[in-house]
Amino acid sequence: MGRRAAALIAAVLGIALLAGCGEDGEDTGERRSRLVEAPQPEAVPSPEAGQGDLFLEDLRRIAPLLEMDDTEAIKNARYVCLDIRSEEPEETVRGGTITRFAVDGAQADAIIYSIRSTFC
Repeated sequence: MGRRAAALIAAVLGIALLAGCGEDGEDTGERRSRLVEAPQPEAVPSPEAGQGDLFLEDLRRIAPLLEMDDTEAIKNARYVCLDIRSEEPEETVRGGTITRFAVDGAQADAIIYSIRSTFC
């Protein structure tokens, strides 16, 4: 990292720290923003050997016209599984599946069932 970038980062951090302080430097207790972290890659469930193949076979039967490569399909399935394990409402899981796989509701239900039964 260059010196300019390091100086810019230090300046931004300094301003951020001061933003939470009163005029006399006392902490006002106010929070200006909250950092939201994305799930860590290791926190997203992954199919073990053979499980991904079973899911992909199911997916081809469920949505034969789906134009998505296997890597993308597994990635999307992993995030559907994350929603399931995070105990998202069923409607949220279903809606996410419809969006991720560009399928209809009946296909989404079948995909969710396959994800649950193969690796999630």
